[in-house]
Amino acid sequence: MSRLRLALGAALLALGAVPAAAAAPDGSDEARAREVIGRSKTTRATYAAYFWNVIRLKGADPMEEWSAEFNSGYRHRVETPHDRLVANCATKSGAHFSLIERTTRTGERVASTACGIAYDESIRKVAWLGKHPSAFGEVDRVRLWGAGLVRSYDVNQQGVIVASVIAPEDKPDKPVLEMRIVALEKTLPKGRLFDRATLQRSFVPPRFMLSPEPSR
Repeated sequence: MSRLRLALGAALLALGAVPAAAAAPDGSDEARAREVIGRSKTTRATYAAYFWNVIRLKGADPMEEWSAEFNSGYRHRVETPHDRLVANCATKSGAHFSLIERTTRTGERVASTACGIAYDESIRKVAWLGKHPSAFGEVDRVRLWGAGLVRSYDVNQQGVIVASVIAPEDKPDKPVLEMRIVALEKTLPKGRLFDRATLQRSFVPPRFMLSPEPSR
């Protein structure tokens, strides 16, 4: 959920069983795509990334909300209004705290959700869609097909995911999640943000919890 990899998880649960569409197009640079996916999972960059997301789930009005990701070396943290998660991407260990249920779960699956682009045995095809300019430098765009979803990600040269779009395979032009980065900073908030003990609090500056200005 690209990792918002938590938003991806919510979209998967809300969609339920989605009928598979036609096979993904052939002729893509699969090896290049896998390199980019790997880059997102193995980045050691230090950064704070703040996102604004549009979520469109079946039977519900569109919803907008913030999310944030923090990284330093192998350590990663994800925050949304509903969830907080910390992970060690080297040891594949993590902890997820639900603000709604007030419960914590741990394990390798938590780390897989947090660390880079989510990839497992349900993915049947990946494609590299070329390099594209962005406000945060040149990015590689990759697309994945599987589990009834088509997911597209823009990944910069440091392995940071700066945008993602997720849609049902049978309705690829009807995204359920659009995730756009609004700020990418090299300085992390002060505090032990990668410590499981801090999951009870947020490290996201209040200004990034508000809808971004059109000019941002």
